[in-house]
Amino acid sequence: MEALLAGWIAGYAVSISSTVVLTYLAMREGGRVMAARLVAREVPGPLLAVLISIGNTLIWTAAGLVLGAAYGMGDFGEAAGGLGSPSLGFTATMLTLAVAPLILLSVLWRRDWWVWLLACVPFAAAFGWLLPHLAAR
Repeated sequence: MEALLAGWIAGYAVSISSTVVLTYLAMREGGRVMAARLVAREVPGPLLAVLISIGNTLIWTAAGLVLGAAYGMGDFGEAAGGLGSPSLGFTATMLTLAVAPLILLSVLWRRDWWVWLLACVPFAAAFGWLLPHLAAR
């Protein structure tokens, strides 16, 4: 049960950080054009930000529950620690999951590499370190 709650908390932390990043991308000059393909132009920017926030919260907390369940069922809490985490294997897996899209997104959109970094670092921190530490308590 601790692992599920830890996953939910980590997912919520990622949802807050990714809401900031996605809202920035949607509100900047070129992003509003891209968002217009998905949402009607009449939708005000603040309402779009609320929709992004709600969607992120649902998606990332659900992902956190899945990762928390995987952490608990995989007995990662019993594994050897490392990299500042109680579970080296789980943390290494989360770091790999964070870096893989970072490389691809940075190649496709070179100008926005810092935005992708701002999206991937919280993922690695929340799921790689926060989740194992909270689940161990």
